[in-house]
Amino acid sequence: VGSQLLGMYWSGSVGDGAGALYLGDAARSNEHYAGGAAVGTASLGELGWYDIDVRQVEISSRSRAWDASSFECAATKPGEQCIMDTGTPGIVLPKDIATFIDELAESGQPLGSLSFTLAGAAGSAPVKLEFDLEVLIANSWISAGTGSGIILGLPLWAWYYTVFDIKAGAAEFIPTGSQQSSATTPRGGGLGGGARRERPKESPGSISTPQATPSGSAPASSTCS
Repeated sequence: VGSQLLGMYWSGSVGDGAGALYLGDAARSNEHYAGGAAVGTASLGELGWYDIDVRQVEISSRSRAWDASSFECAATKPGEQCIMDTGTPGIVLPKDIATFIDELAESGQPLGSLSFTLAGAAGSAPVKLEFDLEVLIANSWISAGTGSGIILGLPLWAWYYTVFDIKAGAAEFIPTGSQQSSATTPRGGGLGGGARRERPKESPGSISTPQATPSGSAPASSTCS
């Protein structure tokens, strides 16, 4: 039987010592874990992957704002999948969200943040995970998927050390502080030009239902000041 408790960290760079995986009690007794600093504990499922329930996605900059909800993905019920996946090198978003970010990047306007609100674990409040858009775009860490699901790939662990408690069905997120570091790959136009990557349809946990907007959600809206 595998460990029911594991911790995952990534520095955001490549090379020896750039990441770490902690098993058992070590997941909560290492330099990256500080329970009091956790932003929250989210509901965690195992429908083939580490499933999460994304309740809302927000994009906020000085000049524009955008948000979407009702993604029809749940941590413990089959349907559109929203997952955490170490095999995905970036964050995969529904096409309309990725397009908005691309337009914002190409416009030369100030970049702000991308955030995800996840359903909390039993008895816990919702969890908001926030990412710096400039760093994500500079590293080509955003791409468009083929459906309404969401994949939080490797960049998640550059921002948040995560403790997976399989038995409790919970994932605890602790800020790493490394999100303030400089980009680790050359910056390209928009969402990284040729470095953009979509999740292959044949891969486990892929998004197979082509949709332009999140299922059941209202049309995407944006405001300009």
